[in-house]
Amino acid sequence: MIRKRFFVLLMMQIFLSTIIVADNKPIFVLSTIRFDNDSKGILVPEIAVDYNGNWRKATAKDLWVGQEFQIFDRTEKPKLQGKVTVSSLTEDFYALFMSTNKTHENVYFRGVYKTKQFFWNTEQTKGHKPENLNSQIQQEFLKKQTDIKKMLQSVVILDWDNIKKDFPKLSSSNISEFISADINGDTKDDYILILSNFDDKDGAAIIMYLTEGTQFKRIPISFWESASYDTSWPRILFVMDFNEDGTKEVVISESDSDINIPIIYSWDKDKELLLELYHGEEEFWNG
Repeated sequence: MIRKRFFVLLMMQIFLSTIIVADNKPIFVLSTIRFDNDSKGILVPEIAVDYNGNWRKATAKDLWVGQEFQIFDRTEKPKLQGKVTVSSLTEDFYALFMSTNKTHENVYFRGVYKTKQFFWNTEQTKGHKPENLNSQIQQEFLKKQTDIKKMLQSVVILDWDNIKKDFPKLSSSNISEFISADINGDTKDDYILILSNFDDKDGAAIIMYLTEGTQFKRIPISFWESASYDTSWPRILFVMDFNEDGTKEVVISESDSDINIPIIYSWDKDKELLLELYHGEEEFWNG
């Protein structure tokens, strides 16, 4: 009887341990990958999402032998470059990997591990509401121009009074950086802009213009009061559909020189808001 009870308790313990281990495994990991030679290198976990959809800083505990990562180049719209598999764990904050289908040498990539389908936990997430633009600005958008930046610059000038209401301390209407991408999943390009003069400590703002049919909406996202090359400044790192729901996440960094502290945004179709999914406290590892 005692032996049977012990066996039952042992089986329950194994079962519960299996559940705990499974629950602790992330559903998504964004990593930095550096190739040391043709097919081997270092994989550093950066950001993870757990089974409850919560974002957090990733650690080496989010890695295991046999875990497969897709690798993408480090461009604004990353392209798939192949796959790598974690071959061994280290005592430090990274793992070693082996590339199985493509050779690279001394190059950095972004690594993505993800389950087939997952959702973000957005219950306590900060949202940014889009605002309608006036008809004059809509007509400016509809004009056929080959230079997108000039078109966007003219829109910013026409929309300046409203932008100043969102960011009263912003003094520069100059577009220092921008990217076009389908953010809300309607197959039309939207635009993310950084307004700043990096030579002057006059602040920097990030705004987005959503394209919805013939209508256009502005979303004020964030403002940095002292933004210049001497301090910290925002820049767009890349856009990627992490969970394959048809909308691209936007990764923006609060930077100082080569340090990139990521802030991740995503459009919520049901709430019709741009959500701040994650605001990092540590920079990406760059070796």
